[in-house]
Amino acid sequence: MTNIQLISISSTWMNTLPVTLSLLENHCDDIPNLNFLPYVFHTYKKSILEYMPRQPVDIAGATLYIWNKNRSLKLLKHIKQTNPHCMTIVGAGNAPFYDAEAEYFLRNNPYINFIIHKEGEQPFNQLVKYHKGELDLTQVNAISWIENDKYYRNPLGKFPSLDVPSPYTNQNFLATMQEVDKLGLTRGTVWETNRGCPYSCSFCDWGGLVSQKIRQVPTKRLHEEIDFLVRNMDEVFFGDANFGIFPRDVEIIERVTELYESLDNPRLTVMHTGNAKNTTDRVYKIGQMLTKHNLQRGGVSLSLQTYTDEALANVKRSNIKKETYQELTKKFVADGIAVYTDMIINLPGETFATFLESLETVLEGEVTDIRTFLLEMYPNSAISQQVEEFDIKTKNNLIFKGVVEDENEYTTQVISTYSMNEEEGERLRKFTISLDILHQGKFLYFISKYLKEELGIRYVDFYLDVFENSTGFLKLIQDHVLVMKKFNDGVYNYAKGHIPFDIDWGGGFRKQQYMWTIIAEQSEQFYSDVTDFLQKFNDSKLNDLLQFQKDIMISSDYNPDIGKTSKYEYNWYDYFYNNKPLVQEGHVIKYCDTHIGSLSERIPLKDPSMFMKYASGGRSYFTQRQGSYIHHSIEKLVDLVPT
Repeated sequence: MTNIQLISISSTWMNTLPVTLSLLENHCDDIPNLNFLPYVFHTYKKSILEYMPRQPVDIAGATLYIWNKNRSLKLLKHIKQTNPHCMTIVGAGNAPFYDAEAEYFLRNNPYINFIIHKEGEQPFNQLVKYHKGELDLTQVNAISWIENDKYYRNPLGKFPSLDVPSPYTNQNFLATMQEVDKLGLTRGTVWETNRGCPYSCSFCDWGGLVSQKIRQVPTKRLHEEIDFLVRNMDEVFFGDANFGIFPRDVEIIERVTELYESLDNPRLTVMHTGNAKNTTDRVYKIGQMLTKHNLQRGGVSLSLQTYTDEALANVKRSNIKKETYQELTKKFVADGIAVYTDMIINLPGETFATFLESLETVLEGEVTDIRTFLLEMYPNSAISQQVEEFDIKTKNNLIFKGVVEDENEYTTQVISTYSMNEEEGERLRKFTISLDILHQGKFLYFISKYLKEELGIRYVDFYLDVFENSTGFLKLIQDHVLVMKKFNDGVYNYAKGHIPFDIDWGGGFRKQQYMWTIIAEQSEQFYSDVTDFLQKFNDSKLNDLLQFQKDIMISSDYNPDIGKTSKYEYNWYDYFYNNKPLVQEGHVIKYCDTHIGSLSERIPLKDPSMFMKYASGGRSYFTQRQGSYIHHSIEKLVDLVPT
């Protein structure tokens, strides 16, 4: 009997059940006398060495990603030391693909026998057969290795069909569900309906790591998996690069929502789809169905990254036209479908000014969520081979703090290129974090919207003015580094210092959430500084608008039993929500909310330590925030004669 230990430690922010390992195991069902040991798929509050297999190991394999590379290699090294004759294998996104990097990796990690390049199921099956003496190395596809101090590499084979048994029927996979339940964690897994990506964006390794031609999982298998996922998983992450690219994708979601609706107590709460790059009517229909059942709280993705022509050419990407983007966002938002857009800072060819131009286009689209990220260098992306060409400089960024230092995990972030130096890049990153909190977090949203519509001031120009020229507390919060140092001992992802409203942050927070609560706690000082800042516009209506802006924010002293009633000189509610002209006619508005959050996790507005946490962005910052920040149940009580 051959004992096989598979390792795929999940991402840093939740324990995703290891569907990849189940696929590898299923692809070996033609090989007798194999014993797959329980999967290693998390290190919840423990060292990776506490997951050392108790039995002898003949073959050990690990998937390497940015979030698990160091822990996975540490475990493989100890397995090899304990089992000197064990064959060790690595693959996936952080297993080097290019020859120079692959050889360097193998020579610096001599306890690793083989790297599998690109898709792993078929080469893994062949390596197991090689280990059992059924094949020689020349018959194993897509691997590299060192032998007698010489580097070897075999060519890729033909990518196999996806017509294989479902990974969710595997007993080792089912056992991971019980393990997560015992830990009291959320059940989440990846669901793959197709594989491949027709695009070649050089900052991404998706199109390069898998086949460019898209292959589909058989529909019959998907129908069986839908039943399992809806009944047994809390969150499902689509493993498709472009869900919605095929007509059948609409039918898949129809089947999901029909089953969800028919069950008295479905377990599923969220589906995260990676939508087709150029959003189509199919993606709209998919978003509409998932939104109706509150299963897509992150929203429909309208991927942009940038609109700067030089940057797009450098990374081999094309985008939908600005006019089409605006049209689509308006359509989604009008129908109550949340929309988010990703934007990348430090793409080569981007400057501070050109990024702001793209950002303004996105802000004009009124999307629910704008997610800005520093460009990250993935080892198998094409751009990783263009460092000198684009004068790219990088730094390591801690994304997971292990129980010991050598179990920390890092990403490699781009801090400068030929077109934007490090100082400009850092300034842009701080600015986008500030804008995230003040605009998307709604503290200045209505003020900026008024200035845009009435005075023609671009959103980005207003927020840049605040960023550079404000004073007092308003100035402090423009720099997340200073805020986190002052209030939370410089820690970015969990509570260590001052905790507004006695919130229990549990496993941690995003710094934007924490900073939102700091501003909410000190809102009087914040809006006093805003009042001073707005004097430069010499607009008497801004005082009345500022009162509306303050009142519409969720506050810790709100009493849902009586609500909150406010009188305004101007018709701000109709102006912003009903597209009415701004007129000076007294309005009385009542804020009537009793809960905050999404439909499936509505939190009563009773305990500030709970509801202010949700007000700041929800349980998961990316999937709940559209129900956060402000009052949503608003009534216009009466129109008064102006005084």
